[in-house]
Amino acid sequence: MLHLIAVAAIVPMAGHASGPGACQGIPPAIVLVMTDDQGWGDIGLRDPSLSTPELDALFREGVELARFYAAAPVCSPTRASVLTGRHPARMGIDGANDGHLPRAEVTLAEEMKELEYRTGFFGKWHLGTLTREVKDSNRGGREKHAAHYSPPWEHGFDVTFATEAKVPTYDPMRSPKDGTPYGTRYWTGPGEVVEADGLTGDDSALVVDRTVAFLDAARRDGERAFAVVWLHSPHEPVVENPERTKELELDGTSARDRYVACLADVDRQVGRLKAALREYKGEHDPPVLIFCSDNGPEHKKGPGTTAGLRGRKRDLLEGGIRVPAAIWWAGEADATLYGALKRGGAYPWPATTSDLFHTVLGLTGGSDRRDGDDGFDLNSDLLFPEEWGGATYGFLHKRKRAFLSERWKIHSTDEGATWALYDIAADPGEATDLSEREPERKAELVAAFEAWHAEVRRDREDAPAASR
Repeated sequence: MLHLIAVAAIVPMAGHASGPGACQGIPPAIVLVMTDDQGWGDIGLRDPSLSTPELDALFREGVELARFYAAAPVCSPTRASVLTGRHPARMGIDGANDGHLPRAEVTLAEEMKELEYRTGFFGKWHLGTLTREVKDSNRGGREKHAAHYSPPWEHGFDVTFATEAKVPTYDPMRSPKDGTPYGTRYWTGPGEVVEADGLTGDDSALVVDRTVAFLDAARRDGERAFAVVWLHSPHEPVVENPERTKELELDGTSARDRYVACLADVDRQVGRLKAALREYKGEHDPPVLIFCSDNGPEHKKGPGTTAGLRGRKRDLLEGGIRVPAAIWWAGEADATLYGALKRGGAYPWPATTSDLFHTVLGLTGGSDRRDGDDGFDLNSDLLFPEEWGGATYGFLHKRKRAFLSERWKIHSTDEGATWALYDIAADPGEATDLSEREPERKAELVAAFEAWHAEVRRDREDAPAASR
């Protein structure tokens, strides 16, 4: 049975050391923002035709993660990596609408609750269905998908405003083709959905409305806040926002115009989140916002860009997995993080969405890696880049494979039968295959990948069926 809720009612590798936060105050608020299908080139700093002043400022005022990778080239697996610090293949999430977040996984929200943070999830969940009772979105309420019921409120989130999967970027409850119901609901708890009539206009604004209310309520109550904000934009269907296209003097009829306007809408909402975090005061480290995308831009005919990187969404080439990312903190212009990390820098080493789990925990005082973790706490590297820990990262998608170190990357499209080798630090466009010139280096990386992949398969096979 559904309980409709009025809109106005919704308020509430080895070598890495743990982060230096143990010697500092604890941030009163931490917000993770992830966009959907935003390419490496889809930010004004790399494409002046885009209107993203808030994002540009976020990158300039914080620390850009200059070589940041989604753990997968599609959305669901990447999302699993953020919340668990583990490669999604370990838990059977291999693609979009595939598997679900298992009960046995310890999530970042659960860890933050232990640290006395109020936790909230807002936006596109995509890690399982949100109902067993009614037909909803891609899999919800369908008997064959009943085992994939795995909503945010069962994984440590106190407050939820979530859809199972994608929605239109404007008027999200209506089909852009004919105005009929889109078939996806916003859920706030078991059997609780928001009245569709109140969910009109820019979808990113609807998500951030609830996020800001959550942050404001936690601040007023003197509580720490942890919010995960997974925007649907600029994932298809990208629908014209008449107000934004008029403001930007676009005609709104082309896919590119709609995309530019959609990113401008995203930008405005990032600005609102920054403003909300600036409201937090007290003797703490400043509130922190971490921004990234979940994978590269949609298919070749799509309007998103990679700024010259090869590949796109669903590829393990750079364009499919390297995404824009930055860490930003509130405070005055000269405010530092940890009393040492200055604004305007760039983190030059590889990092992935699997690192966000331990990095967030590191902000609160340090984190301990567990067997089967693929992510690392980046905080020490941010402060002491000369002591970078030398992490390596593996990637899997269908028949595609990749493995990445500080400088080198191997890539395969045939399950590892053949491999290309790239000096990715010098050749981010992956123009020159060095596998014949550097056979020993390639062999070393292939052996490292195979050892990692075998560990992932064992972890997946050993997971008890009841926990899945």
